[in-house]
Amino acid sequence: MRYTIDRRLSHEITEKTLQTLNHEILAALHWKKSNIHCTIAIHLDNSLPLGRGRVAHENGRHTIYIHPKPGNQNLVHTLRHEILHSVLKSRIRSKLDEYKIYLPVPKDYKKQTFRENLEEYIVRCVNASIISQGLGKDWLKKQIEREIEQGFSLMPYVITFYRDWKKKMAPFSRETFIALSHHLKNWNR
Repeated sequence: MRYTIDRRLSHEITEKTLQTLNHEILAALHWKKSNIHCTIAIHLDNSLPLGRGRVAHENGRHTIYIHPKPGNQNLVHTLRHEILHSVLKSRIRSKLDEYKIYLPVPKDYKKQTFRENLEEYIVRCVNASIISQGLGKDWLKKQIEREIEQGFSLMPYVITFYRDWKKKMAPFSRETFIALSHHLKNWNR
């Protein structure tokens, strides 16, 4: 992964921060550094709500737009979330339309494709799992409740799937997305 960072963010996003995030993400997905070939540009976007981020994908290039709260630790969590989207899109390009199931999502996500919403579930799950390593199981339980309140009502099942998948030590792949879809289909009846 290669990064370019907006100069206005260089005091908040350091090379060491990005190396730590890369290590966490690669470990969480059971990938090697050589498995990821993408360029990610990180830009300040003051038009976003404070503390929020989003990512745009075009021709294998990913641009993360972020509006950090001054002194807020959540910048790293938001950045990890957007980097997870970028690496998953870089590595797994399949639309997965033939595995489409109903996925409950918040209103803002209704226009997204099945693949995008399935990816959103897994990104939120992986990010929460990484954060919970430092904040504990109680924090994770509360976060799952927040995800359900926001409209991601299948999150407990995604977390269960992810925990079981992690034990297998296989790299996250298109087949993992398909297995997740089948897993959720059983809970979605």
